[in-house]
Amino acid sequence: MVEYLIDIAYRKGIQTIFTTHSNDALRVLPSKAIWAIENGVARQGKLDVNMLRSISGNVDSELAVFVEDVFAKYWIEAVIRAHHPARGDSVGVYNIGGDSKALSTHIAHSINPAASLTSICYLDGDASVEANASKKVYKLPGQSPETYIYDKVKDEIREFKARLAIAMHLSSADQDRVEIAVEEVRRTNRDHHLLFRQLGDKLGYLSGNVVSGAFISTWIEIYPEEAKVIYLPIKETLQKFD
Repeated sequence: MVEYLIDIAYRKGIQTIFTTHSNDALRVLPSKAIWAIENGVARQGKLDVNMLRSISGNVDSELAVFVEDVFAKYWIEAVIRAHHPARGDSVGVYNIGGDSKALSTHIAHSINPAASLTSICYLDGDASVEANASKKVYKLPGQSPETYIYDKVKDEIREFKARLAIAMHLSSADQDRVEIAVEEVRRTNRDHHLLFRQLGDKLGYLSGNVVSGAFISTWIEIYPEEAKVIYLPIKETLQKFD
């Protein structure tokens, strides 16, 4: 239906306005065609319906975590699973699309007297905004999440290459091939957003999501104390509901 409306709009020069509760409907629309109203303020651009539900309180979660992008979302979700899997359903993690949007969404939610859901915000390390624990604004380590995770695992690749290979659905016999590929991709990569996709291609067209998930879980195993630091604000917030 949405594709049909887009086609009609282009062919006949008409405008159609509709509301939806479906992410599938939003997915095919250009960013400039999507508008949302948050606390009386109109916002244009891609968004997530589940995120809007968290703001309005129409979810079962106790805590909303706003992050910049999908990789940060996967990272935070993995940290939660590693430290308190039973509370995973109590936390909704939402990638907003950029540091300014993540921060403004969190702030708008925090000052909304009608909001029944607590929120916190994790920004990438290179965000211009400083962390502020009193406002529940935190920063992930490193400059970019992808580069940080990739490099930290690469630093320990000799010891953990078999574990990484298995996590990527390969055989432990592929561990040396994995080590070589990890080093080569890091040397040639020019866009950190493509690191895991490029490594997946080099290893036999593995899914970028599978590769990134393997790196995140391996990072948590290698650096449990760093993972605890990230989880601590979530833990402290959830304890208020116990």
